[in-house]
Amino acid sequence: MGDFMSERTVITKRQYNILEILEVTIGDISLHEIGEHLCYSYRTIQQEITLLKERLPPGWFIESKRGVGISLDKPLNQIVASAFNHNGDQSLFNLIEILLTDRSYSLNTLCEKIFFSKSAVLKSLNEVEDYIKSFNLTLERNPFLIAGNEGFKRLLLYEIYYTKNGIYNRYAFSPPCDQLLPAEAMLRRHYHIRLTNYGFQSFCRCFYICKTRMEQGYPANELPFNTTEKVQAEPLFIEFKSFFDYLETLTDSKFPLQERIYLYVCLIHHESTLTIAENEHHHFLAQDDYCKSVLYSSHHFSD
Repeated sequence: MGDFMSERTVITKRQYNILEILEVTIGDISLHEIGEHLCYSYRTIQQEITLLKERLPPGWFIESKRGVGISLDKPLNQIVASAFNHNGDQSLFNLIEILLTDRSYSLNTLCEKIFFSKSAVLKSLNEVEDYIKSFNLTLERNPFLIAGNEGFKRLLLYEIYYTKNGIYNRYAFSPPCDQLLPAEAMLRRHYHIRLTNYGFQSFCRCFYICKTRMEQGYPANELPFNTTEKVQAEPLFIEFKSFFDYLETLTDSKFPLQERIYLYVCLIHHESTLTIAENEHHHFLAQDDYCKSVLYSSHHFSD
């Protein structure tokens, strides 16, 4: 099964739906007809067909006839389901990332940005609203934007990244983490905290989400459940001042107090091992419900 899955060509859900229509269509079908079936604009279908032609495996062709329509030519021993796989959440996540800004968008602007028809965008917005509820975020309408605590917005971006890219990316070493390797060494040397490979990769992703949001003009704000005050009183957080100073030097950045609190909460929740027994008290914070609520939100602990 694993080999079969890996041989399939990965395309977007929209492209997959287009192929499904072409597969069951006898003869030719116009782009307008496909758009009506899928609730997408003509421009969207046209764009997807162009992209899809570049992704087709050997033996698969989309034939175009001017003034008539398009048709699918494929090997007799293959079907769409056996040759292709899709990421069904890609469009949803793209829309969420657009809405995670301080500016708001009209329905027409969203249609232009993602090349959807109005009916398709409205349907997607309802899906967005349902998806973000578990992150304690809300969708404001007319104009549209995602509203809520910045910490939960970053948590949402973290979850989206790994949902889009797969769980194995939490273990595979990525080049952007090279910059933080000296910081990881400092944790081992000065704080006796050894991050697992999984923990280090996950912390790197959290770090760059925080850094990017801060640089884009979305600063960290106070976390709920009195977390900010509790973290500031933690002895380990106070000890971590030199660690955060070092992070600033490594990345040529400045992290205000609230940003440091975000990074601290992220760090202590990632897989790690204490290398000396007397430092076991360093991890008691990770057992507190308020930190679990902040880092994972009700999306993970609602049960």
